[in-house]
Amino acid sequence: DDELGQGGCPGMSIAMGIEYAVENGVSIINLSLGSDYGQAFDDELVLAIDAASAMGVLTIASAANCGDNPYCTGTPGAAVSAMSVAQTTVPGDFLPFVIVESSKYEASHFPWSASVDEKSTLFQGEVQYGDGEFGNTDGCLPFAPGSLEGKVVMVDRGACFFSDKVINIEEAGGVATIVANNVEGPPFPGGFGGGPYPLTPGYMVSLEAGDEIREMILVGMVAENYAPVAKIDFNEFVPSALSMAASSARGPDMSFNRIKPEIGAPGANLVADFGTGNEVSIFGGTSGAAPVVAGAAALVKQACPDCSPLALKAMLMNT
Repeated sequence: DDELGQGGCPGMSIAMGIEYAVENGVSIINLSLGSDYGQAFDDELVLAIDAASAMGVLTIASAANCGDNPYCTGTPGAAVSAMSVAQTTVPGDFLPFVIVESSKYEASHFPWSASVDEKSTLFQGEVQYGDGEFGNTDGCLPFAPGSLEGKVVMVDRGACFFSDKVINIEEAGGVATIVANNVEGPPFPGGFGGGPYPLTPGYMVSLEAGDEIREMILVGMVAENYAPVAKIDFNEFVPSALSMAASSARGPDMSFNRIKPEIGAPGANLVADFGTGNEVSIFGGTSGAAPVVAGAAALVKQACPDCSPLALKAMLMNT
């Protein structure tokens, strides 16, 4: 309750939920929650999970989304008896690239924007930074109607939702959006801020890539009669199915160097949000990967009703 200053669900409430689930005979619990760099010995939910395991209930927990950093994993997934889940890319996934002139930059697709795939293979045009005169460089304000016709537009991360940037560029005629990260680190699939889904693709590139693209645009502006061309070409993408998602927590557990996370599952572009009816609500991360494993664990439990939580973990991890 935000009015009480708690900003979310208190740990004790979640522990009571675990107790309620055990009392009502569940076999598998999914917890898509946690804190980065958590340690098992100082999290009350770990005690609840271990108690549930002792009563024959397996808990599947997300591993956190703190990336490829040593000892980065989350509690309560760090509980010895829990199964901690990392995020892998989905089957049929590809590593996309943004190409500007002859330079190729690794990118991350915004999953709520239009896809570049076997059906829509190529988006290209002259690349422009903001409104072309170093204004609206974050893309958070509407552009003049028609001013971006046929162009690929790069803007900076920050100040508004990623989807606002893509929509603003699309409404002014832009064919694709590139968002340059404003901090070090790999590009990632930025969140959706609501409203209509864009009909044009949006991608993020790294801070370094953004700097290089911006420099090419500046050189073209100085030359006056030259504008670099950017393209997003599906034929240049690299298959990456079942590889680790860049945002997925690396582990291991920082208390005793235990292997955490212990298993990975696809967790991006899922459309299984409860309560959305026939609407589409995209979510992902290790919070999306954990319920995939929870579903698999339930099927294994159904096939082996007498198997203990430890046996279920072993069968899932070794298959």
